Amino acid sequence: MAYGELSYLMPLTAKEMDDYELRPSRDNVDIRERMNTQAQAVGAWEVRNGVAEDKRLTVQKPGGQEYLPKPIVTMEQLQRAFDQSLRFPTFSRNRKLQKTDYEAR
Repeated sequence: MAYGELSYLMPLTAKEMDDYELRPSRDNVDIRERMNTQAQAVGAWEVRNGVAEDKRLTVQKPGGQEYLPKPIVTMEQLQRAFDQSLRFPTFSRNRKLQKTDYEAR
C-alpha cells in the first residue's frame, strides 16, 4: 500500500475518488472549512445532548462558542455526526450514547 499526496487542477468527482479510493486530506482548505462548519452544528448538538467529553468529536475554542473537530476525527465520522444532528436534534436522556453512534454501520 502506498501513501502520498496528489494535486489536481480541478476537483475529482465522487465516482473518480471512489474508483481510485482517494480521500481528500483534512489539510485541504475546502475540507478543513467544511469540517469546521460541520463542527459548529455537531459541537452544539453534543453540548445540547450532554455527550461526554471522551465521546465528543469536537472541542470548544476557549472564550467562545466556536467548535473545532478533534484532531483524530475523520471527515467521514464528522459527516455521520452532522447528519445525525440534523435527523435527531435531541435524543432521550435514558439512552446512553454509544461510540458506534458515530461509526459506520
